[in-house]
Amino acid sequence: MARTQSFSRDGVVRAARDLFWRSGYENASVPELEAVTGLGRSSIYNTFGSKRGLFDAAVQSYLDEVVRPLLRPLHARPAPPEAITDYLATLRRTFEDDRSPVANNGCLLVSTAGSPIARDTQIAGVITDYRAELRDAIARGIRAAQPSAAEADRDRLADSVAGLVVAAFALARVDAAQAARTVATAQDLVAHEAEVARETAAAHETAAAHEAAAHEIDGARETETGAGSGRDLARSLTGTREIRVSAAVITDAAGRLLLVRKEGTTAFMQPGGKPEPGETAAQTLARELAEEVGLDVAVHDLQPLGEFTASAANEPGFLVVADVFRVDIGDQTPVPDAEIAELRWITRAQASGLDVAPLAREYFLPTQPS
Repeated sequence: MARTQSFSRDGVVRAARDLFWRSGYENASVPELEAVTGLGRSSIYNTFGSKRGLFDAAVQSYLDEVVRPLLRPLHARPAPPEAITDYLATLRRTFEDDRSPVANNGCLLVSTAGSPIARDTQIAGVITDYRAELRDAIARGIRAAQPSAAEADRDRLADSVAGLVVAAFALARVDAAQAARTVATAQDLVAHEAEVARETAAAHETAAAHEAAAHEIDGARETETGAGSGRDLARSLTGTREIRVSAAVITDAAGRLLLVRKEGTTAFMQPGGKPEPGETAAQTLARELAEEVGLDVAVHDLQPLGEFTASAANEPGFLVVADVFRVDIGDQTPVPDAEIAELRWITRAQASGLDVAPLAREYFLPTQPS
């Protein structure tokens, strides 16, 4: 007659999990496993088949009891908008708590990825699946927090945040404080991109309002004359003419907008300018950025935000019709060149005492305080 187990299998697995988490698979000896689980070698092998079988059970326990409860709010359908910020805040506090096993040992699976057992096909698959599950959860949280952001932007942000989280887990064993700072960097990145998404959405809303107003004028003109354009009517009444330009939205890590002032003028405006014959709007902007502020930006890296219209800053009676692009300049530093006399990084609050071009002031000045 088979003997009935007189121990808690879950309790044994948790005790072994903690040892593997602290020491790694290779360094956790069978005598140590016997000591922490309270089982003899024969009981371990009878129950789990081998040390490796016990490790597999410990990994599953780690996923079910440590990893997934923290990720659960990110996987909710729908995920709450605050899920990603709550996840990162909780993770940061965990790294800051020197009593936490995460602060002391990092992540069991991230640590295992750097050990010899990771060459095992099954273990490598578990680690790969874990990384994908983590990235998918973060992507879901970002999607819930930033529904108006472009899908490509959300994907890039998810990749960056997931990479920072994995880096934090890898750092924890040697420097938990740096691991916490790495998560703080992920928090800052999420907050910055959320602000960018809000500003872009606000700019499009303003542009839509302007477009709606133009359509109303179109309707009035057609009612009164049977033909014509509202824009043409407005321009004929005010004597305005158009200037076609390309303009950049460039922000720094603090969320401030880059503005420039040309020689002999007082107004600060976005970098950019008028097209040369045969240029596309993106080609115009790439050339102007190189000439005006010394930035090397490829045409395919420009992110179009749309067409925006505002009064011209330096040409009375003209309207500026701007093809606007968001530009990521990486670690480049803009410097005044050609006809540029001065450049500044500013928020809306800092712009209160400046002469700022209507295009920038109406659509693109960030709202965060100085």
